[in-house]
Amino acid sequence: MTPLGAGGTDAFGVNALGQVVGDYYDASGNEHGFLEAGGVFTALDDPLGAEGTAANGINGLGQVAGFYSDAAGGVHGFLDTNGAYATIDDPLGTDGTNAEGVNDRGQVVGIYFDASGNPHGFLATPSAAVPEPSALALLALGLVPVGLMAHKRMSRRPR
Repeated sequence: MTPLGAGGTDAFGVNALGQVVGDYYDASGNEHGFLEAGGVFTALDDPLGAEGTAANGINGLGQVAGFYSDAAGGVHGFLDTNGAYATIDDPLGTDGTNAEGVNDRGQVVGIYFDASGNPHGFLATPSAAVPEPSALALLALGLVPVGLMAHKRMSRRPR
């Protein structure tokens, strides 16, 4: 499993659809993430990954978790959803964050390094998974008329 022109590959994750993610080094020694699906390789390069990108995990929806190195040498986790990259940095990860895997709910697990270089695990849950209070209020307002209509119908039933 080697993309054309690659100096070597590492496969790190596979999902139930058989899609594989990992990284490879091109002829110039630059690191790139990849997605292999049905024998077709696609390079995954975070736009902020000036010094390289690696893909570590993939879920059943095709979301990819990994990390990139920026121009200053900083390491950041990412979640790629259909080509839209979201950076994941643990606030305590002053020495870097690496996203290792993602489940079908979009929850990302990984590792960050504190200022002393000590590794720590993390779980990042996307904010979309938790409804905004305003969305809950709208939902409640929408359910009130439905409840009143149901109550009205029930009270009209012959007994």
